[in-house]
Amino acid sequence: MDLFYLVAGFLVALTFFAHIIFGTKESLNARPNDQQTADRVDVDSTSKKQQYWMQSMCAFQLVTVDLFIVGIILFAMGLTEVISFETELAYCLAVYFFLWAIAWLVQLSFLKKSNKQYYLLGQWAIFMLIGGLILGGALG
Repeated sequence: MDLFYLVAGFLVALTFFAHIIFGTKESLNARPNDQQTADRVDVDSTSKKQQYWMQSMCAFQLVTVDLFIVGIILFAMGLTEVISFETELAYCLAVYFFLWAIAWLVQLSFLKKSNKQYYLLGQWAIFMLIGGLILGGALG
């Protein structure tokens, strides 16, 4: 049993459920208002806004799948020894989460958000913590 992988798996599971419950709710609130946009003359613009929103919702749910699969893998790594290439997989997963954190920070930087937004949109910190726990398990 590896405590690093178990804690990382637990954090991924928490993130998974938070992503589904709160993230989906917040994303649904960002939906373009059909009634407001229907009153405007530019109908093509409205359909594009809907299309972009639907595309972002679909991409958002891809992360749900990633979190689910990675969570299962981390629990398997923490509770069993069925994965023969565990250390190599752990390094890959750690890099994966570090890249998620970096991409998140780069995006915030690109959008020129205030320092407060880095705190409020602090998913990058969770990704760094999970990556660090996985790396700790690989090095342990």
